[in-house]
Amino acid sequence: MEGLGRRLFASIFISLMAAGLLSLLPALDSQDQGNGEIPAFHSHTEGSLTQETLVNFLLQQPLHVQLDRVDLEQGRLLIRLKEMNPEEKVYNDILTLLYSSFVEVSNVEFIKLQITLTDGRQGLTLYANRSDLADDPQMQRAKKMSAREYIEQTFRLVQEEIPR
Repeated sequence: MEGLGRRLFASIFISLMAAGLLSLLPALDSQDQGNGEIPAFHSHTEGSLTQETLVNFLLQQPLHVQLDRVDLEQGRLLIRLKEMNPEEKVYNDILTLLYSSFVEVSNVEFIKLQITLTDGRQGLTLYANRSDLADDPQMQRAKKMSAREYIEQTFRLVQEEIPR
């Protein structure tokens, strides 16, 4: 009877060990992403913005505007927005994008932000260089005035025809 108990214990122990080891296989397989697939979303590492982290970077922003086009190339960020009302929310979203791009990351040197107005052709274009923030690198003055006032005083805002 004692031999039967040992055999039963051994078979249960071996079965549990095999099940435990088999449960580790999916975790090991997911670590090896050598199948040519590139994930669409990457974690955003604070300090730099890349093509791979651009989607997550924008998804993390609390925006109310609709993004039409976004491009990042050699430290130049182009963002095209579709205007929506109220106007103050648009300026707050622009300020959020500027703050995130210039203060939270270090590799964006220039931002061209186009806001398409309701007719689809006329719009506003904001040109922002990191050097525009030489006197206020952390954008602290933005807390003391409205978003629109800060943007108009600090950056270049031009009304022009937006190419399609």
